[in-house]
Amino acid sequence: MKIDPKLTEVEPAKVTAAMKASGAAATRELVMLPVDEINVHPLVQPRLQSKQWQERVSEYAEDMRTHGYMQTEPIAVFTVMEAPEEGAKAIPVIYISNGHTRYAAVQEANKAGAKIATIPVIFEPEGSSVRQIIGRHIKHNNGQPLTPLEQAEQVRKLHEMGATDEEIAGEVGKTVRYVQDLMVLSSAPAPIRNAVAKGEIAASVAVREVRKLGGEKAAKRVGEAVAKAKAAGKKKATPSLIEGREKQTGKRQGEAADTIAPRTPAPPKGAIPDDVAFWRSAAEYAVDHGKALEGMRWLKAFLGGDEQATADLERWMGQPTGAFANPSLRTPEEPEEDEAEGL
Repeated sequence: MKIDPKLTEVEPAKVTAAMKASGAAATRELVMLPVDEINVHPLVQPRLQSKQWQERVSEYAEDMRTHGYMQTEPIAVFTVMEAPEEGAKAIPVIYISNGHTRYAAVQEANKAGAKIATIPVIFEPEGSSVRQIIGRHIKHNNGQPLTPLEQAEQVRKLHEMGATDEEIAGEVGKTVRYVQDLMVLSSAPAPIRNAVAKGEIAASVAVREVRKLGGEKAAKRVGEAVAKAKAAGKKKATPSLIEGREKQTGKRQGEAADTIAPRTPAPPKGAIPDDVAFWRSAAEYAVDHGKALEGMRWLKAFLGGDEQATADLERWMGQPTGAFANPSLRTPEEPEEDEAEGL
């Protein structure tokens, strides 16, 4: 999809001019702005219009219909100069930069009878670009964290605006590998993206399959695993279902066939910090990493902070790239029988 340059090459408007034109009052930092003066920019909307998102909007809307808008939760906005029609004089226009879910809830609440005329907003610094705002959606989000698919969509937009993997990684505070994984997810076949959106497979597992098999073969394998999971009464296709690994029976503990890949370690029991799981798993991964010398080389690289070695461990654990350094990215694993299902 080619992005219209008119949507990105905009002239920032003065906040004071936008406030005056829209009838806003109070201070520049926090103002009460008429709902009708707030707009949604075509590129600056990070949320996928999923069933889960709509349910969250409706939940907020019901609360607003009963109690009104929470004045302590302002929406962030930015201003640009735009002509209302071809040849007309440009005027300040106000767009949402953060708070799309709350804004959608206000609209739904008003349709249901609420009379929310104004809501609190905070203006972005003058000169904020569309690219900067999209990047901040990934790096900072005051509400519900963006899902991997939503992050992937934001990265795709930044790519189409000319940003490189390295530039995006620096702007959003992630590793280059993390950004590349999001691009793999963004370009994955629709059946895979739909499975991720429905929670039928973890985003990290989907990315791993696409990298390993390519889109078409990965889509087929993921589809088969999802079908097996549903037939078994499970909500999510685990790595074991995708790889065709079955439980070991009739063998002594610790004895397994050579064709069985290393198991993703189950989460530690009890109140053990997540960091402990990573360090314990690093030792287990090193042991299972082929010959002893190869395992020691990997462990030395991991302890030295090697990005690729860390990414290897994260994928093996079924965690998203960057989860080792950033605890907020970690997805909790729910033990399923003796297999950690993961998200």
